[in-house]
Amino acid sequence: MPPLASPKPDATTKKEERQLAQWEKDQESRRVQREKVGPQIVWLTAGWLAVVLIIIIMSGFGNVFSFFQLSDAVLLGLLGSTTANVIGLFVILAKNLFPTASNR
Repeated sequence: MPPLASPKPDATTKKEERQLAQWEKDQESRRVQREKVGPQIVWLTAGWLAVVLIIIIMSGFGNVFSFFQLSDAVLLGLLGSTTANVIGLFVILAKNLFPTASNR
């Protein structure tokens, strides 16, 4: 019975091997980026929210001690823009760091 496959890879097989090697390299690069960027984004967001919380607390106690006061419109703008920025940041990073098959 003759062999089913040639011991020497043809041009198509070599091309597929190169593509597979590149794909594996890209996957490793993405993994490294996820490990590097993920914790940084969490700390950035936590710090950002902590600063907003401090501003809100200072504004709340500002009515009692008169050292820091913000109008209701400013507080609403601060809360709304912070919420939108945090959600937007996570959506953008999630789509780029964890792509699905449809958006690669």
